[in-house]
Amino acid sequence: SSGINAEWPLRPGKTLRQDSRKERESLIEDFTYQINNLEKELHNKKTEVDNMIEELARVKDFRRKKNEMQKELEEVRDLLFMERKQARDGINTIEHKYFEEKLRLQSEASRQIAELAERAHHEAVQNLDDTTKGVYRENVKLTEALSLHLKEGEDLKRSVAQLQGQVEKLSATREMNEEIKKKKVPTATLR
Repeated sequence: SSGINAEWPLRPGKTLRQDSRKERESLIEDFTYQINNLEKELHNKKTEVDNMIEELARVKDFRRKKNEMQKELEEVRDLLFMERKQARDGINTIEHKYFEEKLRLQSEASRQIAELAERAHHEAVQNLDDTTKGVYRENVKLTEALSLHLKEGEDLKRSVAQLQGQVEKLSATREMNEEIKKKKVPTATLR
């Protein structure tokens, strides 16, 4: 027996070439399909990477803008605080000046009224004759004496009210002592 398998038929050269060509075409087709799939996958991955890069750029831009906006917001807050403080200080200054001016005007008006009253009084006294001057002086003395008597009368009323209060307290104490004595006397006589 020879080394060749009898069951394996020998094929003619043309069929072997055709099989080889079909096998090559099938391999080319498989590789082309795999290459196309890989290219699609590569394209998808590249698109994903591009999207991620864009997203990253947007995030970086957002962070930069956020920091800028926070800085601007802090500047606006500081400016608003300073403006409010200046407004308060300005209002306080105006109010203080107004109050000082009001006091000055009131003081000036009071002084002028007092001067006018004094001048009018002095002129009125100068225009009186001697008898009228005497009556006027007597009226002034009587007015002062009346004021003194009224004050003393008020003081006496207060003293009387205090004394009446003390009398009432003493009366109440005396009545209470008499009641206690009455209660003790019968108990003492029973012993």
